[in-house]
Amino acid sequence: MRKSKIQNKNTKNSLTNIQEKVHAMELLHRRLYESQDLSSISLNKYIYLNLQMNFKTVIQIMKKSK
Repeated sequence: MRKSKIQNKNTKNSLTNIQEKVHAMELLHRRLYESQDLSSISLNKYIYLNLQMNFKTVIQIMKKSK
């Protein structure tokens, strides 16, 4: 399903919410997979990577809207 083709604002918001949650889970799982110590994850690295990916997404959206 292409979110850009959906007309209903509530549906678009729901899909965006779901995408953000899936992305956060993916990032957390990746950190666990790459971690030497499975009992902990560096919260600083997790937050940094999450912000970095969010900024990339915002930049892509801004480029598409031009």
